Amino acid sequence: MSHSAPATPLLSSIDPATGEVVGSVPVTAVESIARLVFQAREAQRGWGALTHAQRADILRPAAARLRAEARRLGELASREMGKPLPEAVGEANYCAD
Repeated sequence: MSHSAPATPLLSSIDPATGEVVGSVPVTAVESIARLVFQAREAQRGWGALTHAQRADILRPAAARLRAEARRLGELASREMGKPLPEAVGEANYCAD
């Protein structure tokens, strides 16, 4: 007899114009929150020990990726929130800066 793990609940993002599901993400179980906060605080120690230049070196590839994906991310944000596409693309680029 096989038992499957309980399904992880999902939170769906709905396109307000069409009612279609744009995407879904797993919901974090309440029981996991304390552990995740602890892990984040532990990670902050290492991040806080870095110089601004070191942090910039780590974040630079993420910024480049945001710029490269700005159109796609803008389209997604536009579908999720009904935001005008040029504004949504602009916000993706702004995040990269």
